[in-house]
Amino acid sequence: MFCVFLVNKFSKTPVKILEASVVDFYNVDVLADAKVRLLGDINGMNLTNKPPHVPLRRGGDGRLAHEVDDLLTLFTFCDEMKLLDKLLKYVSVFNG
Repeated sequence: MFCVFLVNKFSKTPVKILEASVVDFYNVDVLADAKVRLLGDINGMNLTNKPPHVPLRRGGDGRLAHEVDDLLTLFTFCDEMKLLDKLLKYVSVFNG
């Protein structure tokens, strides 16, 4: 799952490198699903500070870049609010 990657790399990797890695490796549908999941998890915390508005659905030119920007915006919010350790623990399974 994408969120596993981002949670593990967010505080340790410069944003530009992280952004480039995400764009090169993940497709837009995976990122859109991860954004919806992350936003739902953040909203489920019932915080006093609301996360920045990011649209649930994106379309058109530059959709991939917008999805990455939305995810990084949400992770930056979580980092600034010291919520990264309070997010659900995302895991992935390799079936190879």
